[in-house]
Amino acid sequence: MRRALLTLFALALGLLPLSTSAQTSQTIAHVVFTSGVSGQFGEPVCEGGVDFLPAPFAPYAAALTSASLAPDSFAFDTGGFFEPHGAGRYALEVDREALVELVRALGYDALSFAAKDLQGPRTPIVLLAQQLRDANLPFLASNLVCDEHAARLCTPLDDASDPLRIHEVGTERIALISFIDPHVLTHVGIDNRTGITLEPLAEAFHRRVSEAHALGATLVIVSVDNGSSSRATGETLALVESLAEVDRPDLIVSARAGRQLLYARPASFRPPIAAAPPGRGASVEIRRRDDDVGLEMLVRPLAPSAAAADPAGPLSAFTARIGASYCEDLGQPLAGGALATPLDAPSLAELTAGTMRVATNSEIALLNVGMIADGFSRPAAHVLSASDAQVGIQFDDPLMVASVDAAWLTTLARRVAAHPEVKLVGVVATNPGAADEAITVNGRALDSRGHYRIVLPQFLAAGGDEIVPPGAHFIALHGPTVRSSLLAWLSSARTVDPRAALPNPAERLEWSFAFASDASFGTSQVNARDPAIYTDAQFARADTTTYGTQNQLDLVARSSRLAWENQALFRYRTSRTRGESAAEADDLISLRSTFAWREARVRHPHWYVPEATAEAYLETELTQAGDIRHFLIRPTVGARFAFTDLLSLKLQAGGAIEAFGLTNPSPGIGGVLTLTSWQFFESGHRNGKFEGTFDWFMSGLGTSPINTIRGNVDLAIQLNTVLGVSVSSTVYASKQENIHMAYVFNTTFNLRLAWFVRTQN
Repeated sequence: MRRALLTLFALALGLLPLSTSAQTSQTIAHVVFTSGVSGQFGEPVCEGGVDFLPAPFAPYAAALTSASLAPDSFAFDTGGFFEPHGAGRYALEVDREALVELVRALGYDALSFAAKDLQGPRTPIVLLAQQLRDANLPFLASNLVCDEHAARLCTPLDDASDPLRIHEVGTERIALISFIDPHVLTHVGIDNRTGITLEPLAEAFHRRVSEAHALGATLVIVSVDNGSSSRATGETLALVESLAEVDRPDLIVSARAGRQLLYARPASFRPPIAAAPPGRGASVEIRRRDDDVGLEMLVRPLAPSAAAADPAGPLSAFTARIGASYCEDLGQPLAGGALATPLDAPSLAELTAGTMRVATNSEIALLNVGMIADGFSRPAAHVLSASDAQVGIQFDDPLMVASVDAAWLTTLARRVAAHPEVKLVGVVATNPGAADEAITVNGRALDSRGHYRIVLPQFLAAGGDEIVPPGAHFIALHGPTVRSSLLAWLSSARTVDPRAALPNPAERLEWSFAFASDASFGTSQVNARDPAIYTDAQFARADTTTYGTQNQLDLVARSSRLAWENQALFRYRTSRTRGESAAEADDLISLRSTFAWREARVRHPHWYVPEATAEAYLETELTQAGDIRHFLIRPTVGARFAFTDLLSLKLQAGGAIEAFGLTNPSPGIGGVLTLTSWQFFESGHRNGKFEGTFDWFMSGLGTSPINTIRGNVDLAIQLNTVLGVSVSSTVYASKQENIHMAYVFNTTFNLRLAWFVRTQN
């Protein structure tokens, strides 16, 4: 029995090699691909006789060239090979033949047309695509459809209407298919997406993979541009799971997932997904198993090659070809470009947004950070050139401006808070969306009545990145662009850092003008006059008519250093009873002019840091009451404490003078509590606001003190931009020495016409 078991065990061992050999595989192809090259073929220097330094892509380009020489290799790029880097963009404009030669020399068999190729200027990429086609170098956009408005783009591309190409590689027939996810069109400017559509991915996979199999392809590879990093990875895996078995290619390459992914297999195992780090490449060794179960794939990152230093390499030849003309056109230092401190990508974004504001006389700028080259850096003492603008600003775009209201700007500030990929310059939102939300524009509280001038690239204005709220009317400025605004600013001669030279809108005066006119009218008519029959109390009165008007004009100039606030008020109301003359119910003309020094408060924004103030208050009446015309002049100086943007307390000391009465000024002290336009609800153009002033002043210090209180509160409902209703209450009270206080209290319901205008120049 033991011998029989040993015999069976020996036979089993003898069969193992046979079983193993039945599952062996052999390499059938090496697929090499690159991603995120983005035209970074060299780093411009243009100093000391050096035009370009080798780009970070150089060692991988050398490895690509070497790998593409193998007879079983197939090399392609996943898209965005030519731009947005300044070196590639320059060649697109002036020497497209150099780019064709570069593609050929690096060993590419095909190129994918992806989102970055859609984002740049249309004409250069169309002309290049035609030259690539003439050189038999496929430029693939396998789900791109063009109508007559974009026909010139699709004609030189291998688009959705063109048959697939089959590449003979060794014993294999390879079909490369290139897709762009339709959702990336939200990241493409409106001019560049006009006239084009992208087939949905699931539909495109079904149609094109089936076509590849019908053409006899033994290997089907799909390159997909569907976003970056984790989003691309997750969506690609979800897409694979949604595909029917017959619609699945042999390999999917994700164009922009390489920051987080090299190789992955979905739960369904097939097809695997590969990606390459940005600006680098990867190699896929594809093996076919002898048992015909399927394919095995080994993915490795493309190892950098020491041959990159070879001056005869493709990238070196390319930069040598365009270097002299590039530096002649763009390499000269600009008169206003001397840097006092280093300049990085965020600083360049701030500088660019600032120059956009200058070029368009705007208060606010919105800029998508993706326009700035990631990793851009220039040292202190460097003098910026047009080349720095070419490299630093990857995508140029025309500028558009709009005058937007406070509600629109508030919505934008809340959206930007959740989207770090855009920068809003000139607006600061604290706790956006919360109950204690505070929004300032260039250091000043957002005025709910105001309109503000904003500048932004056309891409964002047209809905790109889905950041800008609807409702704004944008005006195209035919001339200035994002990059030209920066170049114009850097070209102006100056001795200081271009960032320090930018005007600070917070230091410029903001002017606002508000006018409100209230009208109130009331009447009471009694027709029954026989008291023997009609004894109701309602009939025991005479006919009366009341009417009145209040007109208020506010003129305010404010900056981060000072404020000049003026308010003129004219109020007159009468009441007339039948058979009697009209009685004056209210009569007031006043002017309050306040000058405030705000610099300390702006630098240290705490409630206990005051603004120094000087104020002149004048008060008189339209009609004279008594023998002496009332004409009060009250000059004061003091300090104003701002508890919030809306509530402030002003403490002051000065004197009160009756110009046509007392001959000597009467010294005094006082305080003014002000609530400025608190908006308690908003719905479209309708809003509700509450504001009020409480003014106390004690004059006659040291003699016969007189306490005077002037107060008013106003509750207004604005129905549209000019028409509203309001309830206004005023109080005037006076107390002399030990005599009881006398006061008058008025409340009126009004129809209101109001205008508000603000500007900053």
